[in-house]
Amino acid sequence: MKPIVYLAIAGTLVGCQANQDNLSSFVQQTRENAVGVVQPMPEPQEPPSFSLNAAALKDPFRQPTAVALGKDSSTSAASSGGPNLNREREPLENFELQDLQLVGVMEGNRGRWALIREPAGSVHKIQAGNHIGSNFGQVIAVNETGIAIKEWFGDDFSGWRNDSAALEIKQDAESEDGAPGR
Repeated sequence: MKPIVYLAIAGTLVGCQANQDNLSSFVQQTRENAVGVVQPMPEPQEPPSFSLNAAALKDPFRQPTAVALGKDSSTSAASSGGPNLNREREPLENFELQDLQLVGVMEGNRGRWALIREPAGSVHKIQAGNHIGSNFGQVIAVNETGIAIKEWFGDDFSGWRNDSAALEIKQDAESEDGAPGR
């Protein structure tokens, strides 16, 4: 059986030899007919250099601080026309104003009180002078329909600027829990 296998392999190799001649002539003809000449690549030019010195520029990702505003950090911002940064923060200062809801107003011997619901559902009692909101807000007045608030915003140019805001009782709609808005 071995001689038959050897004979088959020898026949196959002899048969491939004839095709090798055709392949060699095709490769030689293709090389002779090749026409393109590749031009060399131009030398790369160095781009003009640019240097940016941003050390003196404002960082857009940081809140302005007393130091960045040119103020002595040991002096409270309140003495320079801003909020008192050294006082203890109140619970409602952890929330944005738009997340808080005024649910009622009470009046007693010690003045008017506003009832504020936080997002978790807890209700807090505050009056004029209390602080509210994340922008150093302070309640200026409480009346029958709402509260007036003064908020402070850090400003890179003048230190601090304030703006007024308000929370009002929604009288015409019902609150989320189905209770009347007043």
